[in-house]
Amino acid sequence: MRAASAPVAIIMGSRSDWPTLKGAADNLTTLGVGWEAKVVSAHRTPDRMYAFAKGAKAAGFKVIIAGAGGAAHLPGMTAALTDLPVLGVPVESKALKGMDSLLSIVQMPAGIPVATLAIGEAGARNAGLLAAQILALGDPALAGRLADYRAALTAGVAESVEEADLAMTPLAPGSTLGILGGGQLGRMLAQAAGRLGFDVVILDPEADCPAARVSAHVISTAYDDREGLAELARRADVVTFEFENVPAGVLDILAELGVETAPCARALAIAQDRIAEKTFLNAAGAPTVAFAEVDTIDHAQEAVKRLGVPCLMKTRRDGYDGKGQSWIEHVTDAEAVFQALGGRPAIVEAPAAFVRELSIIAARSRSGEIAVYPLGENHHEAGVLRRTLAPATVSRSLTDQAEQIAARILTSLEYVGVIGVELFELEGRRLLVNEIAPRVHNTGHWTQDGCRVDQFEQHVRAVMGWPLGPTEAHTQIEMENLLGDEVDTWLKLAAESDVGLHIYGKREAKAGRKMGHVNRRMRN
Repeated sequence: MRAASAPVAIIMGSRSDWPTLKGAADNLTTLGVGWEAKVVSAHRTPDRMYAFAKGAKAAGFKVIIAGAGGAAHLPGMTAALTDLPVLGVPVESKALKGMDSLLSIVQMPAGIPVATLAIGEAGARNAGLLAAQILALGDPALAGRLADYRAALTAGVAESVEEADLAMTPLAPGSTLGILGGGQLGRMLAQAAGRLGFDVVILDPEADCPAARVSAHVISTAYDDREGLAELARRADVVTFEFENVPAGVLDILAELGVETAPCARALAIAQDRIAEKTFLNAAGAPTVAFAEVDTIDHAQEAVKRLGVPCLMKTRRDGYDGKGQSWIEHVTDAEAVFQALGGRPAIVEAPAAFVRELSIIAARSRSGEIAVYPLGENHHEAGVLRRTLAPATVSRSLTDQAEQIAARILTSLEYVGVIGVELFELEGRRLLVNEIAPRVHNTGHWTQDGCRVDQFEQHVRAVMGWPLGPTEAHTQIEMENLLGDEVDTWLKLAAESDVGLHIYGKREAKAGRKMGHVNRRMRN
């Protein structure tokens, strides 16, 4: 995240120190803090080091992270030439494993302080966090991001109620699955549950919702209605949700009422807040684009200047299928776009120079078993998913990278159920996470006709405590969404021998509304 106004300078004695110092840069990027890296050796280029240190404050830097190995004079000499705080990172050397670097940095005379960190990457990462903590003293938004980051780390290792409940006895056929939400995803979950012998009860504000017509019972009420939730808790053995717009607090209420919920409330809350989501993902080792939190017009303008244009502004909460977001092409447009989005808390994201959009559908059982489906390649139109081709044509290394990302997310959340992870593939076969969906996902619909156990059955298996099913594809599928009146071609589609037709039972076909999808078996 190099920018003219970057508040943190990362300096090193040689380029060979960068693999260590990159840890500081990664943490700063995660927290939305700008940085600039320079090679300024105290021994080989002393004039450059002198000029940098004397001019660092005037250049706009507020904190300096200095890494060096061996004699490691760079942090101390820099501190002697500037009144900016200097954080020293000892770089591991071949001879003494970094002890020489550590002792060189830590033994500064009184009056020339250098904050000395641990040897190697751990020290560099902590230097990034410490620099952010210093800056956060005058930046409430950054302080909030730091708090979110720490909360994500703490929650990742803390024992929780969800962890204690992982050993739940598998529920037998005849048990009841409760589903919050009765749209097409709830309908397909209910159909999958029925195939395994479970009854289903739906809670949805609409009595005639698509899922209600394939379920044993429907509770028609608002999601946060306590009386309705109490009835759901009485009827269901386990409760899940079909989409992430269910208020996260509802899962806490259900827990108080004594019914098991999966996935966990934390996963739902993170997915509902784009800042919390990206902070969590980076902390879990699932990289994203650079981003900035925006609460005011001033924040919006500062974020756009720092991240550069073009960049994407999204509301921090709500919004899906391209809604609640807008591209900013010029720095001067930041205020207008922020106002057009309602002046609500928002996130600004740097663009991803991707070559294609991919996704991976993964599941985790109550025992911690993880299963992943083959990657899908996705194509959007006007912000709405149009089609998915799966299995996508990808290298083994890219598949491994995607599976590792999915596993880190699932494990960090102690997740139970199916999750959708949207990915950007960059040049060089590197992946970034766009967003996560703590539920069955549109890009996983191809599994209904391409796999022996589809994503809907897999989710039911996981939340009901069953073993996960196989995820191998037996044929390549192109899934295409049927939008609006395209569903009226159902008779023609039903006559095609290579098509699996799935219609959602919605009463009214509106323009752009997802009314169904088709899975075409690819002949090659």
